[in-house]
Amino acid sequence: MKEEHGGAFDRYLNGVGALFANAAGGADPDNPDGVMARVLAGRTADGKKIGDDPDVMRFLIGLAQELRPVETVIEAGSPSGQSIDAEIAEIKEKMRTDRRAYNKDEKLQARYRELIAARHRSQA
Repeated sequence: MKEEHGGAFDRYLNGVGALFANAAGGADPDNPDGVMARVLAGRTADGKKIGDDPDVMRFLIGLAQELRPVETVIEAGSPSGQSIDAEIAEIKEKMRTDRRAYNKDEKLQARYRELIAARHRSQA
């Protein structure tokens, strides 16, 4: 999963944690009494840990992106909506001032699309 999602992996895990924020034990995967820990430490029919199953984690990440889009794009500790708008503004400034560099930076373009989509989902 880390290879698949690269640098966004930790943000996506924060988003999965946000799905469990209001459940008993909150978003603490190390709290054995918490719902999140019990779900992710549970076992699939073939005996694998649910939290280690890439398909389950892809599903939870996708669910988090739909239901809690802000938590999947911001770094931990950042103020939610303000951080997205601030980062979008920074990228737009780069687009205006150095369009050639922006056009060559595929990661920055992908990040911009990710932020725009998250902002749109959070406003819907």
